Amino acid sequence: METVLTTEQRILEAARKVFFAKGFGGARMQEIADEAGINKAMLHYYFRSKDQLFDVILEEALGRLWPTVGEIFMGEGTLAEKIGGFVDLYVEMVQERPYIPLFIMNEAQSNPAKLLARLGECRPPLQQMATAMQQAAARGEIRAADPRQTLMHLMSLVVFPFVARPVLKMFFGLTEDQFISLARERKREITCLIMNDLKPDTPVNN
Repeated sequence: METVLTTEQRILEAARKVFFAKGFGGARMQEIADEAGINKAMLHYYFRSKDQLFDVILEEALGRLWPTVGEIFMGEGTLAEKIGGFVDLYVEMVQERPYIPLFIMNEAQSNPAKLLARLGECRPPLQQMATAMQQAAARGEIRAADPRQTLMHLMSLVVFPFVARPVLKMFFGLTEDQFISLARERKREITCLIMNDLKPDTPVNN
């Protein structure tokens, strides 16, 4: 049975397509209304402005990720388990919302001030990641390392395959299902790469 979308769902689906293709600056409310199959007055009934609609789409992209990241890094377990939990969360989220990586990267280039204002809410979870790394270093589990560098390593390893998805699928001759399977297999590889980079410089004395 075909799923019938509500008007609000059609608007959000249309907004994702238009914002993804043109970014915040290039998107027009009339274009979103046309894509959703409604008139502009109806669009404004649900969302007063482009800013409000963009914030909803951005919240959808980031809102689930960062609070859960904080929970992961403040929870129980080793640093390797926490990093593995972060990788697992991100990969599965992108499987559900494949437009997110390019959407964020496009906005980082075309509208950095607006994106940065929203990303300011990400700082507490990242501070919790830094705290988890400092605690692991104090226990001798890892070397002392700049968490900013580790985060950039981590995000590069996680994000790149999804940004380059069409090219990688053609290069490796993969179907969509095969790509997803490879991405899930890669989760363990990413954790191993990060933890190998963070190995203590000298053996830990018990």
